[in-house]
Amino acid sequence: MNNSDVIQFGDLLRQLARYKWLLILTVISSTLLGLLLSFLVTKKYEAEALLMPAIQNHGVSQLPSDLLSLGSFARLNLGGSSTEKAEALAILESRQFARGFITDNELMPTLFRKSWDEVAKSWQDNKMPTIYDAVTRFRDTVYTVRRVPNSDMVRLSVIWTDPSVAFEWASAMVSRLNSSLRTRAIEKANRNISFLEAELDKTSNVELRQAIYRLIEEQIHSKMLANVQEEYAFVMIDPPVVADLDDYVAPNRAVFVLGGGVIGLLIGVLLLVVLSTRQSRER
Repeated sequence: MNNSDVIQFGDLLRQLARYKWLLILTVISSTLLGLLLSFLVTKKYEAEALLMPAIQNHGVSQLPSDLLSLGSFARLNLGGSSTEKAEALAILESRQFARGFITDNELMPTLFRKSWDEVAKSWQDNKMPTIYDAVTRFRDTVYTVRRVPNSDMVRLSVIWTDPSVAFEWASAMVSRLNSSLRTRAIEKANRNISFLEAELDKTSNVELRQAIYRLIEEQIHSKMLANVQEEYAFVMIDPPVVADLDDYVAPNRAVFVLGGGVIGLLIGVLLLVVLSTRQSRER
């Protein structure tokens, strides 16, 4: 460290002592500005549901090992609890699921309110956002799926400026997923039954016919369960609720106040450095 550095640092300390009230005023003003901004920012509310996979292995048996080598039966998709749970989670987290929800509920004007003319019912300047933009915004800022550590359960969260809308969307998404997977399960069971009945007509092997009858019975059982279970894919352990107006998740006022204070401190120190440098040059 040379002498000029010591002198400049000493000048800075003297300026700090001389203009300490300027520094304090800058920090206080910036902190209050951050607090004011926190009141002006649009509040956002969260509706969260805790879900547990409802799909269970309904006793689906396997064909005898010596029959699995037959090409026709190797193509038979019997599923299983682990496979169906993974499928349900993958669909819930997919862009396609978000796309379908946005499209079917006509959410484009809601997601891009600033670009939508509510009176004319048209896009401003005829610039309609793409569905890709809508899905990206929905997944990045509105809809979140978090897996609970060391558990099969997941948390589905919807954040929006209206607590009632957040609640409705969260509930509708769970209902949509259950309905979609229930339909897929019924269609798969029907395909399996048709396949098994066709194979039944082709064979006279007693052991194989018994195995096919058993599989048909289990597919019918799976189809029946899919028809009667509304919560087919996920059960809501803790359903979403409408948040109170004072129970918002954003903005975080503490972050705004702290950020304002830090920015004010940096601005104050910068001012002191400028004053110190200017006075050093004048001397």
